[in-house]
Amino acid sequence: GLLEGDDLSIWLHNLKRQKVDHVFLQKPFGIEGEWVQGRRTMFEPLFWDLNCAVYQYTEINRLPKPRN
Repeated sequence: GLLEGDDLSIWLHNLKRQKVDHVFLQKPFGIEGEWVQGRRTMFEPLFWDLNCAVYQYTEINRLPKPRN
């Protein structure tokens, strides 16, 4: 089964194990929002507004896309 807890390593393990490729966060963003913001090479923002955000997740750290 899935590991439980509010630990970053457990959360990332569960994303990988469940083959997650997108993460949806809803306000209040909670600890997961902080984890995503701190790992921009793993989570690419696809959509965000004041109430929610959608990120593409990859377990491989990649360089952020250049902003135009």
